[in-house]
Amino acid sequence: MELQPDNGPRSSLGIEPGSDDAVGSRREFARRFAQGIGKLIGNITGDHWKKTRGLAARLPKATRLAKVGSKLSLWSLSVVIVES
Repeated sequence: MELQPDNGPRSSLGIEPGSDDAVGSRREFARRFAQGIGKLIGNITGDHWKKTRGLAARLPKATRLAKVGSKLSLWSLSVVIVES
């Protein structure tokens, strides 16, 4: 088995480390990646808001079903709030 001569550092992708194209594509990737993360965070915030609105809509119904003086009904009201 013959060894290949070492001609310096090589990139696994075949891109020279100092080329302008490689730097530009890295910047483009970083920009798109940051935008994607921002969209994910926005979707999570939106999902949380939808769940909060749904809970607020169901809460009056749960309070009508519960009798305020009963410990059991207060416990079941807290279970409804926690599970929602």
